[in-house]
Amino acid sequence: MGLGVLGGGLATVKWLIRQGAKVTVTDLRSRPELAGSIKKLGSAALSVGRQAQKIVFILGRHRLSDFQSNDVIVVNPAVRRESEF
Repeated sequence: MGLGVLGGGLATVKWLIRQGAKVTVTDLRSRPELAGSIKKLGSAALSVGRQAQKIVFILGRHRLSDFQSNDVIVVNPAVRRESEF
């Protein structure tokens, strides 16, 4: 939750991908606002071994279903504690 533009969310996503996780990135910012961060993820989304890893991007909004259907939620420290999600 919160890919962000400062690098912390980016590092977390890359680490999770290296561990074999399927990752859903959700951020209130739009794709154009996150373009730099998304571009830096390029190689992280490539195949690891023989299994292609997948990053699903939900940008410009959060969906309750994404929080209910994933095993682990990692919240960027920049996300306000008051967030309903």
